[in-house]
Amino acid sequence: MTKTAIAALMSFSLGAATAASAQAPAPGGQPAEKPASKPAAEAGAAGPAAPKPSPELEALKFLAGKWTCESSVPAGAMGPGSPASTAKTTIAFKKDMGGFFYRGDFEMKAKTSPGMKGSVFLGHQPGANLFTLSAVDSMGGVELATSPGFQGDTLELTGEAFMMGQKMKVRETITKAGPKELVHKIAADSGKGFEPMGEDHCKR
Repeated sequence: MTKTAIAALMSFSLGAATAASAQAPAPGGQPAEKPASKPAAEAGAAGPAAPKPSPELEALKFLAGKWTCESSVPAGAMGPGSPASTAKTTIAFKKDMGGFFYRGDFEMKAKTSPGMKGSVFLGHQPGANLFTLSAVDSMGGVELATSPGFQGDTLELTGEAFMMGQKMKVRETITKAGPKELVHKIAADSGKGFEPMGEDHCKR
């Protein structure tokens, strides 16, 4: 047998022995375990991209900061027989919830009607291309309203709310009246058409 043939035979035998060793049972009769594969994250697999705040929120940036408001409430707005009243309201807006909303925390103080605190969240849903308003207050009120967008300097939102224990339709308007001034109005419909519930004239 030639040297070349002997070398080839030795190489084949060594390779076969190595393969047999890799497949041989581990001590105790159990097959040797294969190395665990790396988790997808370690292997570099990318997950779904995190959502980002809608660029349309820029239209609401004028709200950021603290406002002081002169508020008026018409007769009957706080319940049958309630008198007309005036109040002082403060509200401070800032971006919140990862930048997805402008959050406004407000407090209304009045001499002839109950005071009230609450929070309002204004945002934009790109999937529906709608501005949204959601709010809760210390009198048990809950609200959700939407709007297709600004008409000039006014954003009008319509939706539903629970106020003073009743379910009703609501309409809110926010008007940018100047660089440091805004006007907010709210009306409600409990079955007789929209009636004014309150108005705020706010300044920085």
